[in-house]
Order: sequence, then structure tokens, then C-alpha cells
Amino acid sequence: MNSLSDLLLVFHGSRTEGVAGEALAFRDALAAQGNWRSVSPAWIQFGEPSVEEALERLANDGARRVVVIPLLVLPGRHLDVDLPRAVQAFRERHPGCAVNMTGSLVSTDGFDRLIAAVAEEAGSRQRAVGRGQ
Repeated sequence: MNSLSDLLLVFHGSRTEGVAGEALAFRDALAAQGNWRSVSPAWIQFGEPSVEEALERLANDGARRVVVIPLLVLPGRHLDVDLPRAVQAFRERHPGCAVNMTGSLVSTDGFDRLIAAVAEEAGSRQRAVGRGQ
């Protein structure tokens, strides 16, 4: 990835207090690891900005190449219908901005190894940490 690409992290969203802060902390941690022009969050529901709003903000800020990363574990309506529809509408309005979208997390190479490592680490602790306590 080079500095000309913008990342759009798409979260499902939640009504649970504090979740947006966790999403922004994740965004910040990811941004610190790469060489992207920007890393922005968007929410399918229960959060702002929406995917459509976030894409428009990126275009207004001069984005030329956007990588949309849905942080959704499994395929479903949002991943198969809602997001592709939003991306296609954006492409039609902004033909000079290339947009690529990744698939579900389970279809991502290495996701199974990541989950195995997380499970191994959690299994070696005396007690779980985080929301899964």
C-alpha cells in the first residue's frame, strides 16, 4: 500500500456505549502501521459517518484511490448487497477515484491463523480479558 491510498474501515456499528471509541483506537493503531494517505472509519448502522458519507468526505479531500475494508466476519446482506451498492454509486459519482473492496474476514488469507493465535493466547491465561470476560 502506498501513501496515495486511503483506507476506509467499515464497522457494523453498535448501540453499546464506548464501542465507537474502540473502533477509533483500532483505526489509530492500524494507521500507525501503514503508509496510507488516511485511515477513516465508517459505520453501516448505529454510527456516523455512514459509508456513503465517509466516501464523499474522502472524495472531497482529494482521494484518488480508496480501499474499503469491511470488518465483518461473515458474508451477508451488508457485505453482499449494501456495501457493493454504496461503492458502485460512489464510483458512478466519482469516476476519477478508484475503489477496491475486500471480502469478509473469514475469506481473508491468514484470518484463520490470527484467530488460532488469539485462541492459543487466551487459553494460556488464567482468566479472559476484554469484553469477553
